[in-house]
Amino acid sequence: MKSSTTMVTIGRLGFFLVALPLLLAVGPKECPGVIDVQCGDVLDIDHGWYKLSGDLLCPLNPSFAAVTITGERVHFNLAGHTITRDDNTGRFLERGIDVRAANAHINGGSIVDINCPAVFFDRFCSAIHLRAPGARINGMSLHDNETGIISFSEDNADGARIHGNDITGNLRWGIGLFGSAEGSVITGNDLSNTGGFVDPAGVTRGTGYVARSSDVSLIGNVANDCVRSGITLFRDENSQPAAQAQGNTVRNNTTLGNGRNGISSVGGTEAFRPSDNLIQSNTSFGNGIRDLVEAVVGEGPAADCLNTWKDNDFDVAAPDCIE
Repeated sequence: MKSSTTMVTIGRLGFFLVALPLLLAVGPKECPGVIDVQCGDVLDIDHGWYKLSGDLLCPLNPSFAAVTITGERVHFNLAGHTITRDDNTGRFLERGIDVRAANAHINGGSIVDINCPAVFFDRFCSAIHLRAPGARINGMSLHDNETGIISFSEDNADGARIHGNDITGNLRWGIGLFGSAEGSVITGNDLSNTGGFVDPAGVTRGTGYVARSSDVSLIGNVANDCVRSGITLFRDENSQPAAQAQGNTVRNNTTLGNGRNGISSVGGTEAFRPSDNLIQSNTSFGNGIRDLVEAVVGEGPAADCLNTWKDNDFDVAAPDCIE
Protein backbone atom coordinates (compact mmCIF):
# COMPACT_ATOMS: atom_id res chain seq x y z
CA MET A 1 0.00 0.00 0.00
CA LYS A 2 1.37 3.37 -0.97
CA SER A 3 1.95 5.86 1.77
CA SER A 4 -0.04 9.11 1.90
CA THR A 5 3.18 11.05 1.19
CA THR A 6 3.74 9.08 -2.00
CA MET A 7 0.14 9.61 -3.11
CA VAL A 8 0.41 13.37 -2.56
CA THR A 9 3.65 13.49 -4.56
CA ILE A 10 2.09 11.53 -7.46
CA GLY A 11 -0.95 13.79 -7.33
CA ARG A 12 1.15 16.93 -7.58
CA LEU A 13 3.18 15.46 -10.44
CA GLY A 14 0.02 14.59 -12.31
CA PHE A 15 -1.29 18.13 -11.93
CA PHE A 16 1.99 19.56 -13.19
CA LEU A 17 1.98 17.28 -16.26
CA VAL A 18 -1.58 18.31 -17.08
CA ALA A 19 -0.84 22.03 -16.57
CA LEU A 20 2.49 22.05 -18.42
CA PRO A 21 1.03 22.30 -21.96
CA LEU A 22 -1.08 25.23 -20.83
CA LEU A 23 1.94 26.99 -19.32
CA LEU A 24 3.96 26.47 -22.48
CA ALA A 25 1.12 27.77 -24.62
CA VAL A 26 0.82 30.94 -22.57
CA GLY A 27 4.61 31.42 -22.36
CA PRO A 28 6.54 33.55 -19.90
CA LYS A 29 5.60 37.17 -19.26
CA GLU A 30 7.17 39.34 -21.92
CA CYS A 31 10.64 40.52 -20.89
CA PRO A 32 12.23 42.85 -23.41
CA GLY A 33 15.76 42.49 -22.00
CA VAL A 34 18.14 45.35 -22.64
CA ILE A 35 17.01 47.42 -25.62
CA ASP A 36 19.35 49.31 -27.93
CA VAL A 37 18.53 53.01 -28.30
CA GLN A 38 18.69 55.07 -31.50
CA CYS A 39 18.17 58.77 -32.26
CA GLY A 40 14.61 59.91 -31.65
CA ASP A 41 13.62 56.86 -29.58
CA VAL A 42 11.02 57.08 -26.82
CA LEU A 43 11.87 54.85 -23.86
CA ASP A 44 8.33 53.98 -22.79
CA ILE A 45 8.49 50.60 -21.02
CA ASP A 46 8.02 50.88 -17.26
CA HIS A 47 11.03 49.36 -15.49
CA GLY A 48 12.65 48.92 -18.91
CA TRP A 49 16.40 48.55 -19.39
CA TYR A 50 17.97 50.45 -22.28
CA LYS A 51 21.51 51.02 -23.53
CA LEU A 52 23.61 52.55 -26.27
CA SER A 53 25.65 50.24 -28.48
CA GLY A 54 27.43 53.14 -30.20
CA ASP A 55 27.62 56.91 -30.39
CA LEU A 56 24.50 58.78 -31.53
CA LEU A 57 24.77 61.71 -33.95
CA CYS A 58 21.20 63.00 -33.88
CA PRO A 59 19.41 65.37 -36.28
CA LEU A 60 16.37 67.43 -35.37
CA ASN A 61 13.16 65.41 -34.80
CA PRO A 62 9.58 66.33 -33.84
CA SER A 63 10.27 65.91 -30.10
CA PHE A 64 13.34 68.21 -30.28
CA ALA A 65 15.14 65.58 -28.14
CA ALA A 66 17.69 62.94 -29.02
CA VAL A 67 16.05 60.51 -26.55
CA THR A 68 12.81 60.85 -24.55
CA ILE A 69 11.95 58.87 -21.40
CA THR A 70 8.23 58.31 -20.74
CA GLY A 71 8.31 54.97 -18.92
CA GLU A 72 8.60 54.97 -15.14
CA ARG A 73 11.76 53.68 -13.49
CA VAL A 74 13.60 53.35 -16.79
CA HIS A 75 17.30 52.45 -16.63
CA PHE A 76 19.32 54.01 -19.45
CA ASN A 77 23.00 53.09 -19.59
CA LEU A 78 24.98 54.97 -22.22
CA ALA A 79 27.71 52.33 -21.85
CA GLY A 80 30.58 54.72 -22.47
CA HIS A 81 29.06 56.21 -25.64
CA THR A 82 28.14 59.79 -26.60
CA ILE A 83 24.98 61.59 -27.68
CA THR A 84 25.47 64.75 -29.73
CA ARG A 85 23.74 66.72 -32.47
CA ASP A 86 24.22 66.41 -36.19
CA ASP A 87 25.67 69.75 -37.29
CA ASN A 88 25.10 68.97 -40.95
CA THR A 89 21.32 69.38 -40.76
CA GLY A 90 21.38 73.14 -40.19
CA ARG A 91 18.83 72.62 -37.40
CA PHE A 92 19.23 72.11 -33.68
CA LEU A 93 18.15 69.81 -30.88
CA GLU A 94 16.88 71.36 -27.66
CA ARG A 95 17.51 68.37 -25.38
CA GLY A 96 19.84 65.41 -25.27
CA ILE A 97 17.64 63.35 -22.91
CA ASP A 98 14.13 64.56 -22.06
CA VAL A 99 13.03 62.96 -18.77
CA ARG A 100 9.21 62.96 -18.63
CA ALA A 101 8.56 60.07 -16.22
CA ALA A 102 9.46 59.36 -12.60
CA ASN A 103 12.51 57.54 -11.24
CA ALA A 104 14.63 57.45 -14.39
CA HIS A 105 18.19 56.15 -13.96
CA ILE A 106 20.77 57.59 -16.38
CA ASN A 107 24.45 56.71 -16.23
CA GLY A 108 27.71 55.90 -17.92
CA GLY A 109 28.25 58.10 -20.95
CA SER A 110 28.49 61.58 -22.47
CA ILE A 111 26.17 64.22 -23.90
CA VAL A 112 27.91 67.04 -25.72
CA ASP A 113 27.18 70.06 -27.90
CA ILE A 114 23.42 70.41 -27.34
CA ASN A 115 23.08 74.12 -28.04
CA CYS A 116 20.56 76.57 -29.43
CA PRO A 117 21.48 79.71 -31.38
CA ALA A 118 21.54 82.89 -29.29
CA VAL A 119 18.39 84.16 -31.04
CA PHE A 120 16.57 81.30 -29.26
CA PHE A 121 17.74 82.56 -25.87
CA ASP A 122 14.48 81.52 -24.18
CA ARG A 123 14.56 77.88 -25.34
CA PHE A 124 17.14 76.92 -22.70
CA CYS A 125 18.70 73.97 -24.51
CA SER A 126 20.30 71.31 -22.29
CA ALA A 127 21.94 67.90 -22.20
CA ILE A 128 19.31 66.61 -19.74
CA HIS A 129 15.91 68.17 -19.03
CA LEU A 130 14.31 66.96 -15.78
CA ARG A 131 10.52 67.21 -15.85
CA ALA A 132 9.69 64.36 -13.43
CA PRO A 133 10.70 63.40 -9.87
CA GLY A 134 13.13 60.81 -8.58
CA ALA A 135 15.75 60.90 -11.33
CA ARG A 136 19.15 59.30 -10.69
CA ILE A 137 22.02 60.70 -12.77
CA ASN A 138 25.54 59.47 -12.12
CA GLY A 139 28.80 58.89 -13.92
CA MET A 140 27.86 61.17 -16.83
CA SER A 141 30.03 63.63 -18.75
CA LEU A 142 27.99 66.65 -19.85
CA HIS A 143 30.10 69.30 -21.54
CA ASP A 144 29.99 71.96 -24.27
CA ASN A 145 26.20 72.13 -23.98
CA GLU A 146 24.20 75.28 -23.39
CA THR A 147 23.28 73.82 -19.96
CA GLY A 148 24.18 70.47 -18.43
CA ILE A 149 21.01 69.70 -16.43
CA ILE A 150 17.93 71.93 -16.28
CA SER A 151 14.49 71.89 -14.68
CA PHE A 152 11.99 74.68 -15.43
CA SER A 153 9.55 76.40 -13.11
CA GLU A 154 6.66 74.18 -14.29
CA ASP A 155 8.66 70.96 -13.83
CA ASN A 156 8.87 68.67 -10.81
CA ALA A 157 12.40 67.43 -10.09
CA ASP A 158 11.71 66.42 -6.47
CA GLY A 159 13.94 63.76 -5.00
CA ALA A 160 16.60 63.81 -7.72
CA ARG A 161 20.01 62.31 -7.01
CA ILE A 162 22.77 63.84 -9.11
CA HIS A 163 26.12 62.38 -8.13
CA GLY A 164 29.64 62.09 -9.45
CA ASN A 165 29.16 63.73 -12.83
CA ASP A 166 31.58 65.79 -14.95
CA ILE A 167 29.42 68.80 -15.87
CA THR A 168 32.20 71.12 -17.00
CA GLY A 169 32.62 73.54 -19.87
CA ASN A 170 28.93 74.23 -20.48
CA LEU A 171 27.96 77.65 -21.74
CA ARG A 172 25.10 78.99 -19.63
CA TRP A 173 24.72 76.88 -16.49
CA GLY A 174 26.13 73.60 -15.25
CA ILE A 175 22.92 72.82 -13.34
CA GLY A 176 19.89 75.12 -13.33
CA LEU A 177 16.91 74.26 -11.10
CA PHE A 178 14.00 76.71 -11.34
CA GLY A 179 11.02 74.66 -10.19
CA SER A 180 10.26 72.23 -7.41
CA ALA A 181 13.24 70.03 -6.48
CA GLU A 182 12.40 69.31 -2.85
CA GLY A 183 14.54 66.62 -1.28
CA SER A 184 17.04 66.52 -4.14
CA VAL A 185 20.68 65.74 -3.33
CA ILE A 186 23.49 66.97 -5.56
CA THR A 187 26.90 65.65 -4.54
CA GLY A 188 30.41 65.17 -5.88
CA ASN A 189 29.92 66.89 -9.25
CA ASP A 190 32.40 69.10 -11.10
CA LEU A 191 30.60 72.21 -12.43
CA SER A 192 33.69 74.19 -13.37
CA ASN A 193 34.54 76.31 -16.41
CA THR A 194 30.92 77.25 -17.11
CA GLY A 195 30.43 80.24 -19.37
CA GLY A 196 30.48 81.73 -22.82
CA PHE A 197 26.79 81.98 -23.71
CA VAL A 198 26.08 85.56 -24.85
CA ASP A 199 22.43 86.58 -24.52
CA PRO A 200 20.66 89.05 -26.85
CA ALA A 201 21.54 91.93 -24.49
CA GLY A 202 25.22 91.11 -24.91
CA VAL A 203 25.63 89.70 -21.39
CA THR A 204 27.93 86.69 -21.14
CA ARG A 205 26.40 84.01 -18.94
CA GLY A 206 28.11 81.26 -16.99
CA THR A 207 27.31 79.93 -13.48
CA GLY A 208 28.11 76.43 -12.23
CA TYR A 209 24.94 75.97 -10.18
CA VAL A 210 21.95 78.34 -10.15
CA ALA A 211 18.64 77.60 -8.46
CA ARG A 212 15.38 79.01 -7.28
CA SER A 213 14.52 75.58 -5.88
CA SER A 214 14.03 74.96 -2.15
CA ASP A 215 15.06 72.15 0.19
CA VAL A 216 17.96 70.91 -1.94
CA SER A 217 21.23 69.57 -0.53
CA LEU A 218 24.26 70.76 -2.51
CA ILE A 219 27.24 69.02 -0.95
CA GLY A 220 30.83 68.40 -1.93
CA ASN A 221 30.73 69.87 -5.44
CA VAL A 222 33.37 71.91 -7.28
CA ALA A 223 32.49 75.05 -9.26
CA ASN A 224 35.71 76.84 -10.23
CA ASP A 225 36.63 79.27 -13.01
CA CYS A 226 33.08 80.06 -14.14
CA VAL A 227 32.51 83.29 -16.06
CA ARG A 228 30.08 84.66 -13.47
CA SER A 229 29.61 82.73 -10.21
CA GLY A 230 30.27 79.25 -8.90
CA ILE A 231 27.01 78.80 -6.97
CA THR A 232 23.99 81.13 -6.92
CA LEU A 233 20.70 80.89 -5.02
CA PHE A 234 18.19 83.25 -6.61
CA ARG A 235 14.68 84.43 -5.81
CA ASP A 236 12.43 87.09 -7.35
CA GLU A 237 8.75 87.90 -7.79
CA ASN A 238 8.49 85.28 -10.55
CA SER A 239 9.61 82.40 -8.32
CA GLN A 240 7.01 79.64 -7.96
CA PRO A 241 5.60 78.77 -4.50
CA ALA A 242 7.72 75.60 -4.39
CA ALA A 243 10.82 77.41 -5.59
CA GLN A 244 11.53 80.26 -3.19
CA ALA A 245 15.24 79.43 -2.67
CA GLN A 246 14.61 78.51 0.96
CA GLY A 247 15.75 75.69 3.20
CA ASN A 248 18.69 74.62 1.06
CA THR A 249 21.91 73.15 2.46
CA VAL A 250 25.09 74.31 0.69
CA ARG A 251 28.00 72.55 2.38
CA ASN A 252 31.59 71.47 1.70
CA ASN A 253 31.67 72.90 -1.81
CA THR A 254 34.70 74.52 -3.47
CA THR A 255 34.39 77.71 -5.55
CA LEU A 256 37.68 79.19 -6.73
CA GLY A 257 38.57 81.81 -9.33
CA ASN A 258 35.10 82.62 -10.61
CA GLY A 259 34.62 85.86 -12.52
CA ARG A 260 32.24 87.49 -10.05
CA ASN A 261 31.36 85.60 -6.87
CA GLY A 262 32.12 82.23 -5.35
CA ILE A 263 28.78 81.61 -3.60
CA SER A 264 25.98 84.18 -3.82
CA SER A 265 22.47 84.50 -2.43
CA VAL A 266 20.70 87.02 -4.65
CA GLY A 267 17.25 88.59 -4.47
CA GLY A 268 15.51 90.30 -7.36
CA THR A 269 14.42 92.93 -4.84
CA GLU A 270 14.84 93.41 -1.09
CA ALA A 271 11.38 91.88 -0.61
CA PHE A 272 12.32 88.76 -2.58
CA ARG A 273 15.58 87.37 -1.22
CA PRO A 274 16.58 83.75 -0.60
CA SER A 275 16.28 82.90 3.09
CA ASP A 276 16.69 80.20 5.72
CA ASN A 277 19.45 78.43 3.81
CA LEU A 278 22.44 76.86 5.57
CA ILE A 279 25.73 77.73 3.83
CA GLN A 280 28.44 75.95 5.76
CA SER A 281 32.05 74.74 5.53
CA ASN A 282 32.60 75.83 1.95
CA THR A 283 35.99 76.88 0.53
CA SER A 284 35.93 80.01 -1.65
CA PHE A 285 38.95 82.09 -2.70
CA GLY A 286 40.18 84.22 -5.56
CA ASN A 287 36.82 85.18 -7.01
CA GLY A 288 36.50 88.37 -9.03
CA ILE A 289 34.29 90.45 -6.73
CA ARG A 290 33.54 88.52 -3.54
CA ASP A 291 33.98 84.99 -2.35
CA LEU A 292 30.66 84.95 -0.47
CA VAL A 293 27.80 87.45 -0.71
CA GLU A 294 24.15 88.16 0.02
CA ALA A 295 22.95 90.76 -2.45
CA VAL A 296 20.02 92.45 -4.19
CA VAL A 297 20.01 92.94 -7.94
CA GLY A 298 21.01 96.52 -8.81
CA GLU A 299 21.76 97.40 -5.19
CA GLY A 300 24.84 95.36 -4.30
CA PRO A 301 25.39 93.60 -0.96
CA ALA A 302 22.44 93.43 1.42
CA ALA A 303 22.54 95.10 4.83
CA ASP A 304 21.90 91.86 6.72
CA CYS A 305 21.86 88.08 6.34
CA LEU A 306 18.68 86.08 5.81
CA ASN A 307 20.68 82.84 5.66
CA THR A 308 22.99 81.07 8.10
CA TRP A 309 26.63 81.29 7.03
CA LYS A 310 29.06 79.40 9.24
CA ASP A 311 32.51 77.79 9.20
CA ASN A 312 33.27 78.87 5.63
CA ASP A 313 36.85 79.45 4.47
CA PHE A 314 37.18 82.68 2.42
CA ASP A 315 38.87 86.06 2.04
CA VAL A 316 36.25 88.59 0.89
CA ALA A 317 32.56 88.59 1.85
CA ALA A 318 29.62 90.93 2.42
CA PRO A 319 27.73 91.70 4.59
CA ASP A 320 29.72 91.22 7.79
CA CYS A 321 27.31 88.60 9.16
CA ILE A 322 28.81 86.02 6.80
CA GLU A 323 31.12 83.65 8.65
